Amino acid sequence: MKKLNKLLFLGVLSTIALFYSCNKKGDLVFIIEGNVSDKSFNQNLQSGVVQLYKVPAATTQEILIAEQNIVNGAYSFTFDRDMSEKYVLRFSKENYFEEDHVVFFSELEVGKPFELDFSVEAIAMMRWIFIDQAPTNANASVSLQKLDGRTKGAGACANQQYEYYGGLDPDTLSCAVGGNQYIRFYVINLPTYTLDSVYCPAFEESFYSVDF
Repeated sequence: MKKLNKLLFLGVLSTIALFYSCNKKGDLVFIIEGNVSDKSFNQNLQSGVVQLYKVPAATTQEILIAEQNIVNGAYSFTFDRDMSEKYVLRFSKENYFEEDHVVFFSELEVGKPFELDFSVEAIAMMRWIFIDQAPTNANASVSLQKLDGRTKGAGACANQQYEYYGGLDPDTLSCAVGGNQYIRFYVINLPTYTLDSVYCPAFEESFYSVDF
């Protein structure tokens, strides 16, 4: 009888230990949260989706953990701690540039929120139209030096010099840029240099003719 009681007692202890262990494991969570601002309209972003991915160690594979809609600029993810090398936050919204932000495992502490605020930009299109004035001349050329504006994201252009030649139909340089901003550039038509800028409203196309 004593042996049976002892076995029952040990069984109860094992059950309690297992329950406690499971609860402790469930408490091992990471938290990533923050605020998303709309740079184009100078306010909290009112909508959009943020997805959270994990990247297992020694791989480049992104595994979706969760996604949520942004509410009044805020988002928050609470997820189980594991041994992933890093985590990727990916923002998306129609007519906005996609944004990726990486958080490494070493930056996170169990149960302590990791604050990650970031801004996003609405898309606008800037189009420079290069027109060789009659009489056309295949030896004529003109350059445009883009000085600022978006350089990352679908359709964006590097801030560099672009050269165009005459004797052809009008040519166009098209760049996706941040909405509600000025884009500055030089038109280099030797021996002259012209510094100019164009305001690019969000969600719209802006045009600038370069005659040479």
